Amino acid sequence: IKAGKLFTDMCEGLPEKRLRGKTLMNEFNHSHPSEVEKRVMTPTY
Repeated sequence: IKAGKLFTDMCEGLPEKRLRGKTLMNEFNHSHPSEVEKRVMTPTY
């Protein structure tokens, strides 16, 4: 951006990470409150 070039977020690895994040949030949002193990998410980098 600083160099005046167009920024796109489609560089290598980002689409896969974005999909992984959406998948994790979907699993969390559809889990039952009693599924404590499933609802405690540990970041994996």
